[in-house]
Amino acid sequence: MVLAQEETIVSGKIFEKGRSENEPLPFVSIGFKGTTTGTTSDFEGRFFIKTKSPSDTLVISYIGYKIRYIKIHRGQKQQLIIELEQQINDLEEVVVKPGINPAIRIIKKAQEMRDRNDQNRLTAFEYDSYNKIDVSMNNISGKMKSNTVFKPLKNLLDTVNQMKNDEGKYILPIFISETFSHYYQNTNPSKSKEIVKGSNVSGIGVEQGSYVIDLLGAGMLQFNFNQNRLRILGKDFISPIASGSMGYYIYTLLDSMDIEGTKCFKIKLNLRREEDLGFIGMMWIADSSFAIKRIDVELAPSANVNFVKRMKIQQEMILIEGAAWLPEKVRMTFDLAEMSKNTNGFIANMYRSNSRFIINNQKGIDFFNISVERDEHVSERDSAFWNQKRSEPFTKVETQMFSKIDSVKKLPVVKTYLDILRLVLDGHYRIGKLDWGPYVFLVGYNNVEDVRFRLGFKTNDGFSNKCQLRTYIAYGTGDQKVKYGISGDYILSKKRWTTIGAAYKDDYDILGVTDNTGGFTQKDATSNIFTAFSFAVPRARINRTIDYRIKIETQPFRDWTFQAILQNTWFHPEGNFYFAYKTDPNGSEIKDDFTYTAATFELRYAYKEVMVLRGVERTRIVRAKAPIVTFTYTRGLKDILGGQFDYDKVQLNFSQHISTGIFGNADYSFTIGKIFGQLPYPLLDVPRGNQTFFYSDNNYSLMNMYDFIANEYSHFRYVQHFEGLFFNRIPLLRKWRLRNFALVKATYGAMSNQDQNLLPRVNKLGYPISPVMMFEKVPYVEVGYGIENIFRFFTLGVFNRLTYLEKGNSLRQPRNWGINVGIRFAF
Repeated sequence: MVLAQEETIVSGKIFEKGRSENEPLPFVSIGFKGTTTGTTSDFEGRFFIKTKSPSDTLVISYIGYKIRYIKIHRGQKQQLIIELEQQINDLEEVVVKPGINPAIRIIKKAQEMRDRNDQNRLTAFEYDSYNKIDVSMNNISGKMKSNTVFKPLKNLLDTVNQMKNDEGKYILPIFISETFSHYYQNTNPSKSKEIVKGSNVSGIGVEQGSYVIDLLGAGMLQFNFNQNRLRILGKDFISPIASGSMGYYIYTLLDSMDIEGTKCFKIKLNLRREEDLGFIGMMWIADSSFAIKRIDVELAPSANVNFVKRMKIQQEMILIEGAAWLPEKVRMTFDLAEMSKNTNGFIANMYRSNSRFIINNQKGIDFFNISVERDEHVSERDSAFWNQKRSEPFTKVETQMFSKIDSVKKLPVVKTYLDILRLVLDGHYRIGKLDWGPYVFLVGYNNVEDVRFRLGFKTNDGFSNKCQLRTYIAYGTGDQKVKYGISGDYILSKKRWTTIGAAYKDDYDILGVTDNTGGFTQKDATSNIFTAFSFAVPRARINRTIDYRIKIETQPFRDWTFQAILQNTWFHPEGNFYFAYKTDPNGSEIKDDFTYTAATFELRYAYKEVMVLRGVERTRIVRAKAPIVTFTYTRGLKDILGGQFDYDKVQLNFSQHISTGIFGNADYSFTIGKIFGQLPYPLLDVPRGNQTFFYSDNNYSLMNMYDFIANEYSHFRYVQHFEGLFFNRIPLLRKWRLRNFALVKATYGAMSNQDQNLLPRVNKLGYPISPVMMFEKVPYVEVGYGIENIFRFFTLGVFNRLTYLEKGNSLRQPRNWGINVGIRFAF
């Protein structure tokens, strides 16, 4: 018999069965059977519950999981570790009954109150942030261990200390980190900054002090469900309380409950179409403010997202001074899918805990000029520092990960695997302090050199963390000449990004391809492949270039970059490129080579674009939030270093990646420019034609090379990526996760009479010069449409030419339609 005053006290932690110890289940309902006493697990999966009733059974329930009944000892204190098993069919089918859905009223109020609850209504906010990330291989089967690729790791995988998950499957840790920082945000204008105060990183291919530190702080897990769409993995997911969310979600009101003194409505989320980019799961909405207090959601299994088997987001919000709701704790889990049955997958767990909130303490604009700063001792923090900053101690698995990663990193075969991966992704193979490549240019062919061999390298941060040198040497079997280039950059300041550089090149170029006159300024994944194949085009106009240049680049303010270049270049046609120009439009003297000296100044504005330092180079991790504006001015300097021409060139470019709602996302670029002065046509604008079968954003797929030349010009490109908007609705094609795209490209310009007057009929040897073509009264326009995500990487597009359909002004018979193949990596 248990006396009335004897309490039964139960505490513990709840996990999902089959998942890592690092993935607890928050917001789970726990109660004593036969009583009204209950509680929920906190964000870390922990719970505490007590009663004086004679109940001897604990009931644990959570939507999407099987209910558990656990026997306990009455009148005693006890601690439990509880696992819940997923109920696979729970979220697959929802029956909507006629009548008024009570959840709809709550959702409509939440939509109405979004702006009032949004953190962006504050003038400013800041907080301390502790972040933790771990990544492991999670499908290391017996078959995989016997695979030829992984045989060198077999001894490690077979050791008695090998880590396993709860299902008994092998896992191999490859990365773990913890970061402590202070995060600042101004809302108008929108500016953010992070000061990293401590970082503890251990990973295969990652060292302490690496640029990876800048990626792992408070800016990483930023999910604002008060916005219509959340950008994750480069995709736009619709929020459950977005305007228009009723067309995507089915809402079910399950219960009301008290959370930390606030009454909340518990609402279950399902998608009307599981292929859409939305979430399934649960959210808790406060009854007075109608703010999201908690949310626990994941990607639907059928969502059109590559490489991701599972993505889960858990977030708990806190009301700060009655003004707005800010994230207090965030957890995200990525389960990256295996490419095949015999390959491994990866699982990544990310966790963030925010504290010491301060609101409406606005900082000056200059404070945000540097987006990420590191404390001087960021990588030197001791265990006392981390014990104080961690929101909870490391689990047993996390502690094991640090030692296991150190063991793996020491294996020579692991270094070999990393070198191969770098070769595939970066195009270079690392040997010590040098990265050799790019491999796509090792062997080529063109009408001047015949077979061309090229070998080059660049130094890496093992050589220097402030200086990078690049060089290459090339040889052609046809011309039997050696070509080469050398360049270097030195970082003067990492804080306010400032570099100086110099370069020299004696090599061949392709007019309109490698001379940066194509009008589009952004690179894409197939640019190197396109360039390599363009050299092999039979009528490519190849010239020898001897080029000297020096440059300086600096970022004086957060969103502004300035660059100045001084160059001196000699140009001479080669092979079947018959070129000449008149030295005087009224005279008879002609020349086939020229030298020009020019100073170029470029100012670029990219609002809220985030760049991080990767070795001695910079990498963009966050796209600009507004159109990127680039203004370029070039001044030709006659009689300086042998320069023959006085001229001015101005160019303005706008480019942006934008969300287009249900239609996916899009990229556009618009360039206008004009050249003032009298110049040989290779110094004018030569739109980039494409006579290969490779697609590139930076060329015109059906334009022949040299169809148009102009001194005043405009270029426009718009590419719409529809994601799975159409194929998701075709049952037989859903499983292929194909996606559609459509595009339009256009260009127009004119060549002045004074530039036309420099064109002779023949060159110095009496051969007719290679033709020079000009625009008529209409722009060149082409459209394209096709399929993306073929085998996850390839695109296939059909293109149609809308203008200049007859030969007329073209050098060759126009291609009015064609097919291109491209490469595109996207989740």
